[in-house]
Amino acid sequence: MRYLLDTNICVYFLNQNAKIVDKIASLHTEDIAISCFNLTELLYGAYNSDYVDKNLERVRFIENTIEVVTFDRKAIENYAVIKSKL
Repeated sequence: MRYLLDTNICVYFLNQNAKIVDKIASLHTEDIAISCFNLTELLYGAYNSDYVDKNLERVRFIENTIEVVTFDRKAIENYAVIKSKL
């Protein structure tokens, strides 16, 4: 099974939440991914924090360790349409 982590899970992982760290550690790195949107949110959070360098380093660790999934134009359009109806 593959897991696409959301931004909150990534933040919990970066903040060393034991339950999340244990779960992610139990998985193979090829079974975990984040979306390009999650990476954008994590980078935004790092740049908007009081500890920019430290937090950027932590985000880069995730970026360099697991796959970052990108989306094509059709997927982006579908996302926007679906979200606008929620």
